[in-house]
Amino acid sequence: MNASYFKKFFLLIVMGIVVFACKELGSIDPSKDLKLILNFKPADSFVEAQIKDAVSGTLISSNINIEILGAQAANVINFEGEAKSKYTKKGPSFYIGFQKIFPTLANPIKLKILISADGYLSNSRDLVLTSSENPPISIALVKINTPPVGSAIKQGNVSVTASGASQATTLEVVNEQKATVLAINQGTVMNDSKGNAVTGNLTSTVATFSGNSRKAAGSFPGGSNSAVLAKDVNGNTNVAAILEPIAFADITIKSSSGAEVTNFSKPIDISFEIDQNTINPTTQKTVQEGDSFSIYSYSNAVAAWTYDKEGTVISKNGKLFVSFGSNHLSWFFIGKKSSPPTPTVISLKLNTEIKSLNYRAIVTTSTGEVEFFGVFSASTPGDFTSTISLPANIKSMVIYYQLPGMILVGEIPVPNPNASQIVLEGPKVTTTFPKKTVIITVSCENKCALEIYPSNVGIQYNTNTQATAFADSWNFAGNVNTDPADNKIKLVTYLPNSTDVLFRAIAYPEYAQKVNTGAGASLDAEIKLPNTHPLCKCGK
Repeated sequence: MNASYFKKFFLLIVMGIVVFACKELGSIDPSKDLKLILNFKPADSFVEAQIKDAVSGTLISSNINIEILGAQAANVINFEGEAKSKYTKKGPSFYIGFQKIFPTLANPIKLKILISADGYLSNSRDLVLTSSENPPISIALVKINTPPVGSAIKQGNVSVTASGASQATTLEVVNEQKATVLAINQGTVMNDSKGNAVTGNLTSTVATFSGNSRKAAGSFPGGSNSAVLAKDVNGNTNVAAILEPIAFADITIKSSSGAEVTNFSKPIDISFEIDQNTINPTTQKTVQEGDSFSIYSYSNAVAAWTYDKEGTVISKNGKLFVSFGSNHLSWFFIGKKSSPPTPTVISLKLNTEIKSLNYRAIVTTSTGEVEFFGVFSASTPGDFTSTISLPANIKSMVIYYQLPGMILVGEIPVPNPNASQIVLEGPKVTTTFPKKTVIITVSCENKCALEIYPSNVGIQYNTNTQATAFADSWNFAGNVNTDPADNKIKLVTYLPNSTDVLFRAIAYPEYAQKVNTGAGASLDAEIKLPNTHPLCKCGK
């Protein structure tokens, strides 16, 4: 067989194989049994949110329902790199990322986050991102059977047919010796958001919160007393306001299948008991029977407070109640609404190399205390700023902050809290903690490359010396990104010598690992994830 003949013979065989392969491939589903592991481009801006129990501070690992609203919601990508603004995932954390969007103080990203989980009250959070890399945020959910101090939750049953409630029903919840009462008239037809009748043995839940309780304040819808009203009492829209609650409540009615009542054929009656010495925010005098109180409701559809109607002060068995009728269910609020002044810029100077600092501000007004949480950010280490909308005519204000890794908590009384610009000088650092450079490495026990989508896994550490003002908090160290060769973080902070410090990756399930700080100026810390961890799949 000469070479020319061999070449022709070989060519015929190859052509036959190609024809046969094409014929066979035509009947094959190319996606069958195919798994793709893609490394997405890292998000240019991001934040991670953790869902915690409002009382215990523990992470909620059950399924959580997430909905993100706002002008930039369509551009949100999740941890897997998917463009989703409404989905359900296993808790306790979720990721919000953006590509080619870079928020700044002058041009922030503003979002509203709605969160719910079985056995918990729904909650929401207004989120403002002013930088590309952001420390993790926490969103607290109130467990129905273990509410925080300053709140009370009670459930009852109401039997409803297509003709309406079978009988009149009253549900009364007492919180700090003040009652919140829900009354449903016989024959009230109940419908869901699509107008369908909700029938059967329904569960009604009334969760009521005191406006004077710091623990209860953490459950305020939106996450802050500083709000933008969808509508105010004069019909104006998108109005910035400060809401100082006397009381607020979440009222829901659901069927066993989860169908939720949103409106009624006839108004239900809701009453908040108030103290006899309460100051009417309209008259600025002690409340009297017959006075009016503005009622605001919170709609999850738009995640915003809106003026609802006027409630009337009535006397019942020698006690005063603000009473009103409603043809819908939501959060309801009574208290004082004031217009915020121009946002206050707070500057804080500290002798530190860190660039991000969580703080808590306690503001005392004529109606009680208002609590604000925020983040000081610094373009130059130690030169912090934050912008916050505060109530007018503040009586006093104290800012608490904690340097990461340090026992010291800065407690700064603000000399003039009504100023448009507040400049603070941090107290001298008296701790003897030395500065250390920590190299944090994240790896898998099975030596797989970390599978991180689309970008970053945050790293936190805890010295177990957290002061009470920041109980259960972890310090943010930085982020590991997608490059397997770049799974290290350099952290410069202040840590005590020869002390156990916990490090963890914010990627559920979280495995906090203990490392001793030693006596040197540098420290290597390794977070080794088990083979079963979602980040260590080896491409499977």
